[in-house]
Amino acid sequence: LIAKNNYAAGSSGGKAGYNEVTWDGKSSSGAYVGNGLYVFLIIADGKVVQNGKGKIAVFKQ
Repeated sequence: LIAKNNYAAGSSGGKAGYNEVTWDGKSSSGAYVGNGLYVFLIIADGKVVQNGKGKIAVFKQ
């Protein structure tokens, strides 16, 4: 696990319907992650949300 974010119901990122959140490229320890492909999951009520998974590529110059 690289990073985990929790969003309270009704807050930005935790509302019903469409949400958009950003990731600063840092791990839970605060260090920037290395180049690579990272998998993400969106979980609500203990279950992975339909279409709630994907990949993020990180490439630094």
